[in-house]
This record gives sequence, structure tokens and C-alpha cells, in this order.
Amino acid sequence: MQIAICEASLSELNKMEEILSQHTFEYTSYSDVTRLIRDVEEKKILFEFYLLNIEADGYHVIEVAKKLRSLSPNSLIVFLTNDEKYMPLVFEIRTFDYLIKPITKQKLDLVLERAAHYLSIDKKYFSFTYKKIRYILDASKILYFEKRGRTAFIYYEDELYKCNMTAAEILKQLDNNNFVQIHSAYIINLNYIKGYTLKYVLMRNSFLTNFTSSNGKKLTKLPISEKYKKLTKNKITNFIKR
Repeated sequence: MQIAICEASLSELNKMEEILSQHTFEYTSYSDVTRLIRDVEEKKILFEFYLLNIEADGYHVIEVAKKLRSLSPNSLIVFLTNDEKYMPLVFEIRTFDYLIKPITKQKLDLVLERAAHYLSIDKKYFSFTYKKIRYILDASKILYFEKRGRTAFIYYEDELYKCNMTAAEILKQLDNNNFVQIHSAYIINLNYIKGYTLKYVLMRNSFLTNFTSSNGKKLTKLPISEKYKKLTKNKITNFIKR
């Protein structure tokens, strides 16, 4: 789960960072909403979960939350505050929760657990539109994604689909525990790895085979780029340990 924290108080921010560091979630900290919205709008940085201090600039933060909701409709937003007066306004934005300060480990752990569970349920399916047709696929049956220019090819059991999505948009819908980007062109489902080295992975694939294993099985060999080598190794190692 990728988290954005926006908190003007350094002490509160440090407290939440300490709690989050005890989990496996990835998080980015912001001291003001302006930089957060700039990263989302201009740099296209996508988060699944937002922790926003509403008291930094009251109604302005609510407007920012509305903007975040329009840019990332499936993300979860939690407001942090000392005051309940904003509650009627924030629920207009489909707020996931509203935490009253002080933010304790118990409070934050509970909302993180609920969010992770919610997102894991939501990520059982992968949806996209292609040529005006809406598709909904079982994510567990997706072998891997291949990007070729603006087009993404979805290798799904014995079928092949196309969609026009960026790698970031694809990853946004996927379970971070089961999928990993290994190259600018490839996002793979860890459940279908048959072998790997630091330079490539071997995948099950009915469409294209370019590698023969020692037992004669036809597999697909996909490259791991230098940029994603460390991430891929860590993800595969953690996946095997599960």
C-alpha cells in the first residue's frame, strides 16, 4: 500500500512515520498540501491511501481532497484533526475515516489494517476500457503485462487483451504483494514465475515461448532491468517466504 502523509506539525509527522516504519507499507511525507497536489498532478505520483491534516488550512485541504478524489477516485482518504466541525464537509468526499488527534499507534494501526483489507478486496479484479468496451478480469489469472508504446498487452490465462494505460495506472489496480514491475515494459504476477536470475525471470505463458527449461517445458524469458533489479529481488524473496 502506497501512502501519502500530509502533516504540518513536525512532531506529529515524526510520530506517524515511526508507526508506519513498523509496517511494510511505502510512504511519502509532505508538510504542506501544495507540494502533495503538485506531485499528484504534475509528476503523476499515485497513492492508494492519503492521511491529511485538515487543520493545516481547513477548507483549502478539503478542496485539495476533492481534487485528489477526482484524480484518483479509488484512493482512500483519511482526515486527521482536533476538531469535529469539518466532519459534515469531509464525508461529501467519500472519506474512508476521520481520526481525532492525538493520533496513537492503536488508532493508526487499526485504520491501516482496515485500509489494507479494503484494498486487497478491491484488487481482486483488474478493469479497463478498450474500444468502448469495459472489461473486468480476475487479477489472479493475469500472467503479466507488456507495454509497447501507449499500448499494454495483458497476458491472461489463454487469452490476450489490449488496453491503453500507463504502467503507473496498471500498478494502481494491482495487489502490491503479488505483482511487481521488473522492467519499463513488464509487470509480472509473482504466482507464475517458474525461475529467475538477477537478469531475467521465466514465466508460464501459452502465447509466446522463448526458453526451454531443463525438463523440456516451454517458458517465456522476460528481462529484469537494472532500475528494477533490487525491487524484483526483494519482492521475489518476500513472496517465497510467505
